[in-house]
Amino acid sequence: MKKITLAVLLAIITSAALNAYNPPVYGDSYLELSSAKTLTGGTSVSGGPVFNGSPDSIITNPAISAREQRVVLNVGYTALFSMDDANAKKFGSAFQTSFLVPFKIFVLTGYMNGTFVPFEELNLKNSLNFKAAVAKPITEKFDLGLGFSSGFCWGAGKDAMIAGDIGGVYTIGDLGFMKDFRIGVSVLNLGKTFSKTAVAGIYEGDGFYPNIVTLKAGVAASLFRNEIFDIAYAFDLSLPSCLNLIADASLQFSLKDMIVLSVSEKMNIREMAAGKVYMIPAIGLNFKFSFDFGSSNYMKKNGWEQSEFNVYSAYKNINTTVTAASLGLDFMLGMKDTTPPVIELWLGDDE
Repeated sequence: MKKITLAVLLAIITSAALNAYNPPVYGDSYLELSSAKTLTGGTSVSGGPVFNGSPDSIITNPAISAREQRVVLNVGYTALFSMDDANAKKFGSAFQTSFLVPFKIFVLTGYMNGTFVPFEELNLKNSLNFKAAVAKPITEKFDLGLGFSSGFCWGAGKDAMIAGDIGGVYTIGDLGFMKDFRIGVSVLNLGKTFSKTAVAGIYEGDGFYPNIVTLKAGVAASLFRNEIFDIAYAFDLSLPSCLNLIADASLQFSLKDMIVLSVSEKMNIREMAAGKVYMIPAIGLNFKFSFDFGSSNYMKKNGWEQSEFNVYSAYKNINTTVTAASLGLDFMLGMKDTTPPVIELWLGDDE
């Protein structure tokens, strides 16, 4: 009798929890909309297929930027279009700006996002979101990061969020034929999220987002690499409140680390079951180039006379009616130091 009673109580609790899960479409991934890089899986929980530690990686794992040595500035913008005649407004947008500053003890990252989506089929409404994190290498192979998140939403009720994030990245190195094999794990949204909104969820009734205690885990590695080509992949699994399963798979083709073609797909089990998504991969293309600031004394003083730009573009069908076109830019001050130190030993003239 006790076992039957316990089973019934467990079924009731589970049913209540499942019914409580009701985010809008893309509610658990809405920060990804504001950048071409994140829209195509370039900042997975393990750092992306071709590793990228830029500041917007904070949205998936606060530890990814731990080994960056240059100041990095980032901006991104996405235009969203709806073909649904039921919408009074058929244009939405999302933007982001972020920065990364390395210090001797840790790397500091800051991030701001704005998402403004008036569509009924992608009912995210309006929000401003902020993140900050510190990251640090703990060992030669393990990095740790701690983050803080806050935000405000309006348009279908007003609410605020405040939460913490924690994450780590472990670099195994070469594993069989795979190069630079990495494992990433993070726990996001440890706190209060947008829980007092009236946005339409994937099921009937009011929705809320993002879900608290979202566990993310993933791997990334190069499948083939030589002096010209690099073919790499990343695969992530997310468990929002342990009530849904989201899989992100991305593949990147890099040509001399200057041109990168990205193909990615997101599989949200709940959204797929509700018929809310359109299974067409996102496509991205980015170019990296250097720039010489010439006679600028300020840039020379800081060692930034030669710097790098990374320009991103992406296109994605969110569902059957909503499409996204996105552009982004990383500005990396200075050049990577790829020359190891030279240590010279000498003896006296009589030895």
